[in-house]
Amino acid sequence: MKLEDRDHYFLGYVGSHERAALMYEKMSESSAEEAQKWFVANWVSCDSFYHVVDDIRDLLVDFNFSAERLVFEEDREWWDALPNTLHVYRGCEEGRDNGLSWTLDRSVAETFAQGHRGLRLSKPRIYEKTVYKTSVYFATNERAEQEIIV
Repeated sequence: MKLEDRDHYFLGYVGSHERAALMYEKMSESSAEEAQKWFVANWVSCDSFYHVVDDIRDLLVDFNFSAERLVFEEDREWWDALPNTLHVYRGCEEGRDNGLSWTLDRSVAETFAQGHRGLRLSKPRIYEKTVYKTSVYFATNERAEQEIIV
C-alpha cells in the first residue's frame, strides 16, 4: 500500500482520541480488505484506543492481517531487512502490556512510557518480549518509531 492511497479511509474529521473507536466501527462493518484499509489509514493517528484494543485485535485475527502484505511500499526495504525473530518494547501505563503497539527501539518505548501528545502516565512501565515476524499484523516506520503491531 502507498501512503497516498489511504486518503479515502482517513478519519481526520474526528479527534485522535475518538478515532480508534470509529476506526473499529468502520472495520467491523467492512470486508477484510476494507477493514485493512481503515486500520492502515488511521492506526498511527489514534490515541486512547485501549478501550477497544481487544475488539481491534479480534478483527486483526479474523481478517487475517499480516504485516508482510500490509506494510507501506515506503517501509518495504526496512521491513524486509528485519530478522525473523524480533525483540520488541512497549512503553505504557503499568498493566497495559496487552496493547497492540510495540517498537523495535527501546528509546521510543522509553519516550512513550513518559507519555505522549499531552498524555501523562501515572505509573510508566516498559515491557519487552520476543515475537516472530510472521505474527506481526502491521508494521510501519512512518514516524521513525519502528512500530510493530502484535
